[in-house]
Amino acid sequence: MIQSVFVDMDMVLADFIRGVEVKYGIQLPDGFGYDISRAIGRNWDDLKWELDVDFWADLRPMPWARLLMKFLSLEFPEVYILTHAEPIRGFIEGKLLWMKTWFPEYADKVIITKHKHLLSRPTALLIDDYPPNCKSWRAQSGRAVEVQSRWKGPVDPSYNIFDAIVSATGISYPTGLNTTGTSTTDSSI
Repeated sequence: MIQSVFVDMDMVLADFIRGVEVKYGIQLPDGFGYDISRAIGRNWDDLKWELDVDFWADLRPMPWARLLMKFLSLEFPEVYILTHAEPIRGFIEGKLLWMKTWFPEYADKVIITKHKHLLSRPTALLIDDYPPNCKSWRAQSGRAVEVQSRWKGPVDPSYNIFDAIVSATGISYPTGLNTTGTSTTDSSI
C-alpha cells in the first residue's frame, strides 16, 4: 500500500517548456528531447544562468496540476514535492516562490535533490516525467508513474495522469472528483 507520494515539479506541476518558449519567444516542436538548451541552440552552462528567480516563480501550472494535488491529498497520507534544482542563484528560490504561489499548503513539503531514488521504498510512489528518475526509483523497490511530456514527443490526447496513477497503485477514484477532460486542458487554472 502506498503511504507516500513524491511529485516532480517541472512538467508534472509546472510548465517548464512553456516558460522557456515565452522567455525566448519560440515554439518548441514536440519530441525535441530532454536537453532544452540544445533544442533552442544554446549551451546549458550559459542558459541556466538566465533562468532567474522570476523565470521559475512565473511558470504556469500544468493543466492538471491543481486537480492532481487534490486527488493525491484525498488518497494518500503523505504528499511531497520532489524536485531537482541547479545550485545556482535563482533556481531554488524561484521554485519555492512558485510553490508558495500555486500550492502554499505544500510549501513546507518541498524536497530538493538530484538523487530522488534515495527516497524510494516499497510504500512510496514517484510521479515524474524523466524516465531515468522513474527507472532508478523502481530499482529501489518503489512504484513510479512516468508522465507524458512534450519533450519526449506528441502527448497522446487521451492520456490521463489520473488513470496512470490509478493503474500504478490500484486505488479507486475518489467519489465526486471529476478527472475527465484534464489530459491537456483544464480551464480551472
